[in-house]
Amino acid sequence: MAIDLGDPIQVLTALLLLVLAVVSAVMLLLTRRPSWAERQAYRLSERAGLPFGSDSVHDAVIARVRRSAAVSLISTLVAVVLTATVWLALPAARSPYLLWALAFVILVVVIAGSTVIDQLRDTTFHPTPSDTRVARLATVGVRQYLDGWRTRTPDVLLVCGAGMTVVVLAAGFLGLVAPVWSGVGLLTLAFALSVRVASTAMERRVLAHPQPATDGLELAWDDLFRTDALRSLRMSAALAAWVPVGLSFAVLLRAGLPLASSDAGAVLGVFPWWGIPALQVLYTVGQGRLRADLLPCAPRATAGGRPA
Repeated sequence: MAIDLGDPIQVLTALLLLVLAVVSAVMLLLTRRPSWAERQAYRLSERAGLPFGSDSVHDAVIARVRRSAAVSLISTLVAVVLTATVWLALPAARSPYLLWALAFVILVVVIAGSTVIDQLRDTTFHPTPSDTRVARLATVGVRQYLDGWRTRTPDVLLVCGAGMTVVVLAAGFLGLVAPVWSGVGLLTLAFALSVRVASTAMERRVLAHPQPATDGLELAWDDLFRTDALRSLRMSAALAAWVPVGLSFAVLLRAGLPLASSDAGAVLGVFPWWGIPALQVLYTVGQGRLRADLLPCAPRATAGGRPA
């Protein structure tokens, strides 16, 4: 279906999708420059307080940074293409609210998928068979990598979403809200539960992935990338869990307003979209840092990623 050039919303949406695609493509080209990946690796070293220690670690970290950036940008391009395809193919998606809801669902799925692809595609380091290996004496889980509040947020939101969905179902049974919203509420709750179950399975895959390392410093660097992967998976689960919470809030709010419309545009218009960037900030603050108990007994990095 063609874009209606007389509709400013459609034109603005098309331009926004085009800009996102162009920016992602340009950034993808920039990541291929050796200087770009090296700068990012040095910044990561300073932020995490991890030195490189040797040229082999330095080169491995740069390669991992470049690979992670490429996977992230390619997944963004895929998300933009999928969103644009559905937007052009389905007339119902021409509503800006429904479009952003669709884009949000695609974003959650793409974030989780690209994170696992990046983490499981290869290992950060590749010791030779003759090299000494190090390993942990105890099994580590998500709680050893992430703070408690980041770990629990998806489950807390899921419980809240389930409770609020039950309230919407009761309101629908009493005729206080349109019956369609009971079904939509159940669908969003099922979506959130599915993402939570899938992200848990992905976390297990990430935690089970080998961490070949010859010393504690290499293991710490690999832990750094693993921490960011687990953080992204928990963020995806939290974002998905926000959907039933926000939708139930919007439906109940519209039901409580006199002469309020209950159509999709009206309900999504009061959806608490602010929760999405808030959760993203919640999970990205502190990115590129390790918990203190995962740091090796090594000098902290100074400017340039060299030991102090």
